[in-house]
Amino acid sequence: MVKWPLALIVYLSAFTNAFAFPPEFHELQCKSAFRGGLQFTRDDEVSAISRTLLERIGKKAVVVVCTGDMAPLDLVHSRMAPDGFDSFFLIAIHPDFRLALSDEILGIVAHEVAHVSVVDQTDCNALLEKSKDAYIECEHRVDKEGERLVGKGQVVRALRFVDEFLGQTRGVGDLLAQQIRHDVRRRIFLLR
Repeated sequence: MVKWPLALIVYLSAFTNAFAFPPEFHELQCKSAFRGGLQFTRDDEVSAISRTLLERIGKKAVVVVCTGDMAPLDLVHSRMAPDGFDSFFLIAIHPDFRLALSDEILGIVAHEVAHVSVVDQTDCNALLEKSKDAYIECEHRVDKEGERLVGKGQVVRALRFVDEFLGQTRGVGDLLAQQIRHDVRRRIFLLR
């Protein structure tokens, strides 16, 4: 009888769990969760980071990575979707943003997983209608949870990357991008 190392068994069960559902099922999840022309994509790096971080907060879920036709300023979004016996963590990443990411991916995914962990206010964008301060406070709580998961340096690096990416791709003439960059810089300041 062959004895398998426990780590290998856990790894294989997590890996096969993600692909136990047909791609068409994940395609429908992407379209329904994010309202738009998003498609399921197989991104092993984002999936592995997401699974690891979800485990750190005590959540088990099938990770579904979506990409596609997102608004230019919508860089990353996530949702936790229970579905019968399974839970799904859906993360949508703008294709241009994903191509530009390298070491910052850990902080970006940690922030998205932290939205699941901060139970009281997972959708900070909904607070924008209430007040900018409520939005920033919500995102700061999420950033602090991300810091707990991967460290302050990773979260700050990810936020700086968002700022630089928007500066390089949207320019100074895009007022909404400049407002988002201002908010990101404020969040960096709050983390220090």
